[in-house]
Amino acid sequence: MTERQIRAIFFLQGVIVSLLGAIFGVGLGVGIAWLQKTYPMLYINPNAAVPIAYPMDIRLFRNCSGVFHYICIRNYSLCYRGK
Repeated sequence: MTERQIRAIFFLQGVIVSLLGAIFGVGLGVGIAWLQKTYPMLYINPNAAVPIAYPMDIRLFRNCSGVFHYICIRNYSLCYRGK
């Protein structure tokens, strides 16, 4: 195997691991945010006379696009940093 093929294997492996981690992380984050929005568990001041639930706003496209761009830039820079 040439050095280029070995780089391609590690690059592909890094992309796969990063994407799976990002998908799992965003899914877990959206799930927790949805739970907080649907069934308030955290309060701004729980000792107040009328406790106010911590406000949640789920912006799935904004969050996913930010994670995707970060992964692409990170993997590209790690793969080609010596050139």
